[in-house]
Amino acid sequence: MRSLVITGAAAVLVIAIALVGGSGSSNVVVAGPTPSPSATISPSVPAAVTHSPSPAASLAATGATPTLGSATPTASESSTNLPQGEARRDAEIAAVLASRAVAVTSDSQARWAQTAVSGADVPDFARLVALPIASWAYRVTSVVASSDPDVVVVTAAMSYRLDVDTVEDIVAERITMRQGRDGWLVVSEHTAGSRMMPWDLGTLTVIRGRQALVIGIDTAGATLREYAALADRVAGEVTAFWGSDWVHRPVLVVPATTSQMARGLGRSTGSLTGLGAVTNDTNISARSGRGNERVWTNTPVMAGLSAAGRGIVLRHEMFHVAVGSASTNATPLWLEEGMAQYVGYLGSGVPITTAIGDVVADVRAGHLPTVLPSDGQFSGSQFAIAYESAYVAADMLARQYGQVALIRFYRLVASGAGSSSTNVASALGVVTGQGLAAFTSAWRTQLQAFSA
Repeated sequence: MRSLVITGAAAVLVIAIALVGGSGSSNVVVAGPTPSPSATISPSVPAAVTHSPSPAASLAATGATPTLGSATPTASESSTNLPQGEARRDAEIAAVLASRAVAVTSDSQARWAQTAVSGADVPDFARLVALPIASWAYRVTSVVASSDPDVVVVTAAMSYRLDVDTVEDIVAERITMRQGRDGWLVVSEHTAGSRMMPWDLGTLTVIRGRQALVIGIDTAGATLREYAALADRVAGEVTAFWGSDWVHRPVLVVPATTSQMARGLGRSTGSLTGLGAVTNDTNISARSGRGNERVWTNTPVMAGLSAAGRGIVLRHEMFHVAVGSASTNATPLWLEEGMAQYVGYLGSGVPITTAIGDVVADVRAGHLPTVLPSDGQFSGSQFAIAYESAYVAADMLARQYGQVALIRFYRLVASGAGSSSTNVASALGVVTGQGLAAFTSAWRTQLQAFSA
């Protein structure tokens, strides 16, 4: 995930990166129609028995619409090692969760309410249906019995997709359920892990631009419309630079507070100090190694920037969105972040010497780097110097060989089959005719020139 840091009296923008993890294991067994968000965290229940659900729990995946509390075990259950009572229980639980999934995708608050006890601690349905949810499903990974025979804790992989997403995201859910007169019903449902979902954080408002989808969390509609217009404009600018081979439907999440942003990213509020925005690859798709890109704005920080400053921030982040599928583990951060910095400032009118104040001061103090910044430097105490020196590298390539060559270099590195250093060396040879040593020497000379 990439973050934009605002530093210096001139509102200089430096970009930093921080990986926000999130994984949803999909040891399956319960799947309902298509998913939508989930939410809070359920009370712990003393565990007595844990097991993977029976095949009957996957009945929702067949496309049949289950009836609450009345799921019938399938013939395949007889071949499982589960007692018949547990198999039936799992089938009934699967039916309830499948019905919840149908409630979300069909905007049926009544059906949602029928799957839970009165006063259940579950996501606010109004927040869920504010989102353009195209699919939503649950897959049970474990059922844990408690000392109360009528209470279980279900761990499920909840998958959902917005109508602008390319893949489904998977979120680990912890669901407490109780059996009563009306069968198994949900007592609480919460997202497990450190990251909270947008519907956990506040009232949601969704604004569609020509291309962008903006999700506000406790944020005024007028502010969201401004972001939608800016995102649409920036998306066009990034396309003009990079090309049209990316999904032109960026999603911005605009929380009212930095605290909401931190909880949505699973980070501390302090770690976001000075950051203008963060691009987060959800990276929890069950079907591929990449998830959907989300640009989270640090709205209080963005509010303190000029219109030009906000444009620089979003151009940087939009570049990350555009090249998401082109970037690989073999793309070094100095190239990924240096390019994003270059695109962010492109056409802004901010001189590069203004944007690289920290590295200029460092070089003047006698600390001229000998090698391009390593990936680790982008999250260390000297991250600002790493980002700025990476910007100089990208800018130097563009100045000497042109923007087309810079883009070609990036694509060659990202598509290379070797290690990061091997791919960089190979791409440099193709694009510039130089080796890495010559390129690094020229980059050091450029740093000295800017610092003179």
